[in-house]
Amino acid sequence: MGWSAGAMMQCSQYYISPDKDYPEFIYEKGLRCIDNFAVEVHYKNTDSQNKSIEKYIRENGKMVYTTQQQSAIIVDGENISLLGNAKVYQI
Repeated sequence: MGWSAGAMMQCSQYYISPDKDYPEFIYEKGLRCIDNFAVEVHYKNTDSQNKSIEKYIRENGKMVYTTQQQSAIIVDGENISLLGNAKVYQI
């Protein structure tokens, strides 16, 4: 999918979790390459990230995939493969 922002931007709509660089949760428009999920990059299981994942799922009804170091998401048409410690979160 791409690294960090590159992965996030491929989604129709992506969000940014609050951290030291971004003081609040925000939505941004993406490139619309992927419509059925969002990506939480650099996932470290923080309270802020987990709340952001829950917020996105609750407000959009779509899955969120998380990536950490040494993980990847491969999208090939409708097929999605998770490598390493990438995970999916859904309702």
